[in-house]
Amino acid sequence: MRLTVREALEINGLNRAIVVAGHQGLDNEIKFVNIMEVPEVIRWLKGGELLVTAGYAFKEDPVLRKSLIYNLARKKIAAFGIKPGQYLTEVPQDMIEYANQVGLPILELPSDLPYHEFMLPIFEILISNQLCQLKRSEEVHNRLLEVLLNGGGFASISQCLKDLVKNPVVILDQAGNSVVEAADANEKKQMDQLLTAWEHSQNNLLHFDPNRSHRLDLKNEQTEQSLVLVPIKANDTVNGYLVVLEIQERLDEQDLRAIEHAGTIVALEFAKEKAVFDTERQIKGELLEDLVAGSFNYEEVVIRRASFLNFNLKAPLAVFIVDIDGFEKYFINEASRDEEHIQELKSRILQFCHLAFNDYPGNAMLQMKSDSIIGLVRVMDANDEKLLREKCQQICRQVEERYPKVSVSIGVGRTYTG
Repeated sequence: MRLTVREALEINGLNRAIVVAGHQGLDNEIKFVNIMEVPEVIRWLKGGELLVTAGYAFKEDPVLRKSLIYNLARKKIAAFGIKPGQYLTEVPQDMIEYANQVGLPILELPSDLPYHEFMLPIFEILISNQLCQLKRSEEVHNRLLEVLLNGGGFASISQCLKDLVKNPVVILDQAGNSVVEAADANEKKQMDQLLTAWEHSQNNLLHFDPNRSHRLDLKNEQTEQSLVLVPIKANDTVNGYLVVLEIQERLDEQDLRAIEHAGTIVALEFAKEKAVFDTERQIKGELLEDLVAGSFNYEEVVIRRASFLNFNLKAPLAVFIVDIDGFEKYFINEASRDEEHIQELKSRILQFCHLAFNDYPGNAMLQMKSDSIIGLVRVMDANDEKLLREKCQQICRQVEERYPKVSVSIGVGRTYTG
C-alpha cells in the first residue's frame, strides 16, 4: 500500500528523471508532494515528502545548499527533485556529495517536465491508498467491536486480532501476568520466553504513551524478540498491556492501526470487568462482614447468599488475615504522598489477593478492613492447605516487588466446618 521513491520513478513523466545521489534511500516512502522555491518551506515539512524545486533559492549560495541538504535529511523527506533549466544548468555537484553522505535521494528532473504531469498521478495513488486504509481500519474496528458486543471477552478479542495481524497476541495485566494468549502450539514457547524477559523490562515501560502502539525489543539470555505493545489505560490507570509478537510477519502501518483499535476494545473490556469485579467484591465483602460480625438472623438466608456467589458455607473453611506491616509508620514516613497514594496502595494489595485466589478451588471471599484484608476460603484437605500457603507467599512476593518499602504478614486460622 505504501508508495516508495523507487516505485514513483515508474510513473509517467517521472520515469525520465535521473537519480544522481542517495540511491540508498530509494525505498523511502512518499506521503506527500510539495514544491519549494524558498528555504523557509522546511519549517512546515512533516517527513515523507517528495520535494521539488527549480533551484532559484540556492542557485548562487553554496552555504545554503549544504545546510539545505542536511536539514531536508533531518526532516526525513522521501526525496528531493531538482529541475535544471531556468536557474541551474545542472544539479550542483556539492549537493550531490552532501546527499550521498546522508542518503537523501536527489532526482534530476527533465527541464521540459511540468510538475503537474507527475504530481497528479502521485496524489491519485496516495489518496487511493488512504481510502483503502480507512476502509480496512473501519472493517477492523467493526470486527473487534462485534466481538465485544457479543460478549466474547479477552479470549475472543485476542484471537480476532491474531487473525487480523497474523501474529500471536497476549494480553497482560497490570503486573505483567498473562490474562489470555492467542498463539499456536509452536508459538507458546516463544510466548513463555517473552513473559520471562518481560519481568526484567517493565520499568522501561513507564514513559510509553498509553493507548498507542510502541515497538519494543525484549532480550534475555535465550532470545531477542521484537514486539508491538499498547499500554491499556482507563480511568487514569494502566490496567494492562496488549502485546503482539512479530514472529510470523513484520507488522505494517495498517497492522499497527488494527492493534491500536484492539487496544481500545481491550480497554473497554477491562472497564467492564472492573465494574463486575467491583460489584462482586462489594457483595462478597458485605457477606463476609455479616459472617464475621454475626449480623444475620437466619442461617438459611446467609447460605443462599453465599451459594449465589458460588461459595459453599457448609464446607470446611478457614479465615486468613493479610496485614500491612508498620502501616502507621509508613503513612508518617510517606507524609509527602497524598491520601490517594495510600488508597492506591491498599487497593493494589487487595487486587493482588484477588488475583492470587482467582483460581482457588471453591472460590474466596475478601474484605478490606482498615490496613488489613480478611479472607475466607475452603480448606478441604492437605492439598488445599498447601495451596493456601502458596497463595499467601505469592501475595507477599508481589507486594515486595511492587512496593519495596512495604511488607505484609499473613496469618491463617484453624479450619472449621461450616
